[in-house]
Amino acid sequence: MKGKAFLGFVLLCSLSVVNVSANTISGISLDVFPTSGDITTTIFVRVRGTPYNGIYKDADNNYPVLYVFFDDKVIVQRKAPIIYPRAYYDSYYDAAWDVEIKVPNELPYSNLGTHEIRVRVEANDGTTTTATSTFQIVNFIAPPAWWRDLPTEFLDTIRGPAGPKGATGAQGPKGDPGVSAPMEYVYASIGISIVAIIIALIAITRRR
Repeated sequence: MKGKAFLGFVLLCSLSVVNVSANTISGISLDVFPTSGDITTTIFVRVRGTPYNGIYKDADNNYPVLYVFFDDKVIVQRKAPIIYPRAYYDSYYDAAWDVEIKVPNELPYSNLGTHEIRVRVEANDGTTTTATSTFQIVNFIAPPAWWRDLPTEFLDTIRGPAGPKGATGAQGPKGDPGVSAPMEYVYASIGISIVAIIIALIAITRRR
């Protein structure tokens, strides 16, 4: 009888450890504000998970994490939920994520029309859940790469022909005359040059 009681105690402890070290996610809700704009618009993404509360170990950081996608482009990776660390005890988390994103300033993500915002939450027990919403781009602001890739002929067309050359601008005021160097400096410069020439000639003569 004692052996069965001990075995039951061990199983209970094992289940408790598993419950603490593994977390799950069964569903999420997604809200996106606003639902339209352009590449300058800040998009608020609000995600709430089920179950909403959980326990995790600080050493493992084994809480559920969030990914955010704009169409097929990853915008946010492995974002932690709201956590409440506690020293010497198991810590708690709320399966809640609030993030701000922007439309990627590149084609085709900045094209006019409807785009998908998709979020996915992954838990360390292997469960995942996703939710999707949409964002409408109503103003097209071409990214830098769009301008670089335009054909030269098209750029010439939208620029138009070069205009006539403008008239020459007015001449600026005449500057002040420079200050002449004293004759002593001039004579000294000439003397140094002569000495340098003599030294060079002597060196050439000695080599012969």
